[in-house]
Amino acid sequence: KLQKAYPDAEIILMTPHFTYEFHFGKDILGEKAGSLEDYANIVIEIARELNVGVLDNFREVGINEANWKQYQPDGTHPNEKGRFAIGRELAKYIMNNR
Repeated sequence: KLQKAYPDAEIILMTPHFTYEFHFGKDILGEKAGSLEDYANIVIEIARELNVGVLDNFREVGINEANWKQYQPDGTHPNEKGRFAIGRELAKYIMNNR
């Protein structure tokens, strides 16, 4: 619907970022659910199918098991440093895909 309504807009999907919660996103919470990496892969697949951009926050932002406390003190939500890291990668993506 967005592509049709705004044909000149650049649409960029973003995967979920790493999380400490649910055993570092590896738990599967439900019969039809998947791991956080599964969700990230699905977003990438959808972006390809729709021919829109995608930023892989799960792998490219740099938040991981070793440093998550710096970026998301509660284990899930990015703090200022985490938001900056995501914003930096989004800016890089936009600059490299123009």
